[in-house]
Order: sequence, then structure tokens, then C-alpha cells
Amino acid sequence: LEGSVFIGGAIVQWLRDETRWFEDSCDSEMYAKKRPDTNGVYFVPAFVGLGTPWWNDDARGAIFGLTRGADRHNITRAGLYSIAYQSKDVIETMKKEAGLNLSILKVDGGASANYLLMQFQADILGCEVILPSCLETTALGAGYFAGLGSGFWKDLDEIHSNHCVKKSFSPKMKQEEIDRLYDGWLAAVKATMAFAEIEKKQKEERQQAELNERARLRSSLLNGESTETVVATHARRQKELEQQLEKAMNLHHSLTVQAESYKGQTAQMEKELVRLTAVLQQDELKINEWLT
Repeated sequence: LEGSVFIGGAIVQWLRDETRWFEDSCDSEMYAKKRPDTNGVYFVPAFVGLGTPWWNDDARGAIFGLTRGADRHNITRAGLYSIAYQSKDVIETMKKEAGLNLSILKVDGGASANYLLMQFQADILGCEVILPSCLETTALGAGYFAGLGSGFWKDLDEIHSNHCVKKSFSPKMKQEEIDRLYDGWLAAVKATMAFAEIEKKQKEERQQAELNERARLRSSLLNGESTETVVATHARRQKELEQQLEKAMNLHHSLTVQAESYKGQTAQMEKELVRLTAVLQQDELKINEWLT
């Protein structure tokens, strides 16, 4: 059996590159750990649609559950959790289709180096997660095959003896909490797909309007209207559409400029906060010296 997740570990790259909250992907764990949970936030990374079991190419990414108390650390943790939720989507489908149970999940790849994610994966699946000493299993497998072909290794049993487990994660979460969190994820996914249906319907309506306009033009010509009149009417409507598009693009540009400005202000505020923290620490040291 095989399942497909379109955006898994790539969500960490997106958070790193687009939000610039942390400089390296491995820092996402430390960054997310600054908060004990997601504060009710769910991040559905459907940037290119949703894979197993939804198979919805029209879905797009969304963040749900934002409140005034939610911050970037909560959102980062929600992004990491989305990887585990999508894995659960796939595994639950496999269990249902194959009629099998899952007691151990063996993981590999870059995201498996994130211990916060691996512990949550074990919790949300309710099974043990095994992390090998070598995370690049694909490259390791290619090397093993080359070794078998060249006679470096005698057989598969010798290869199996080389396998080493780096760490295992056992589930610690209560079933009630698992159900509550996963129900929230499913609700977020369904909301994402509902929004996609609205956009899909609007796109179909625009396409139908274009077809209707073409039909009207043909009808006008057949009914005896001059070509000049038909062309002039079409040109006027085309100009109106272009003006609407220009307004939309100007609004988008204005919002983008504002967003970049806010990013710059945030960076300055963070630098100032670091400076003030250092000053405060120096003052505390001086006070302690005076008291002693």
C-alpha cells in the first residue's frame, strides 16, 4: 500500500523561507517548543491540493483557530503537527483498506530528526515510532543493493544485522485528547475543501460568462448588427474587465507593500527587545552587587 502527502516536511521549508521566523529548518523544533501547544491553531498545508484520502486538487492552504492569543510559535507547532495529522490520514486509510492494525511505525527522512514531531506522531497514532540511526534510508538502500550486487554483503540477513535504532517514541497521550485533536484537524480539512468548492464554482461561473459572451457576439453578428458595433461593444466590456483587474492588482500590491513594512517593523522591534533585555540584565547585576 502507498499513500500520498503532497506537502509534508516542505511545510517547514515554507515557514523558514516565507515567514523568516527561524533561519534553519532544524530550528523549527526549538521555536515550536516555546509554547506548550498550538493554542487551538490548525495549519492545513494544502498548497498544491490534498492527497490521501481526500484527493482534492483544488484545495489550498489555510490556518484555522486563530485568536488574539495565538502567535508564531503556535503556528509553527501547528505546521509541524500537520505532518503528523496527514500521516495519520494515510495510515488510517491503509488500516481500513487492509484490515490491519499498526503497532510500530518506522520513520526516516529529514523531518524525522525533529523529536517534537516524532513524539506527537507517536501520540496521535497511538503506536511506537522507531527512528533509525541513519535517516537517509533511500540512499542507504541504494548502497545496500550495490553492496549485494558486488558481493560486499553476503545476503539480506547480514544487511539486517547492520540496522541500528537511534531512538524510539512511545505514545503518552490519552485517547480522549487524541480524538479531540484529530476531530479538529478533520474539521479544518473539510473547511479548506469547502472554501475550495467556492473558488471552483466562481471559476466555473467566469468560464461560463466568457462562453455566454462569445455566444452573444455570434448571435449579434447573425442578427444583422454591424461588425463595427459588435467589436465596439466587446471592446468596451473588455476594457471594463481590464480596469477591474487593474484595481485588484493595485490592491494586491498595496497589501504586499504593507506586509513587507510590517515585517521590517517586527524585525526592528525584536532587535530593540534584545537590546533592552541586555540592559535589564546589566541593571539586575548592578543591583545584586549593591545589595551584596
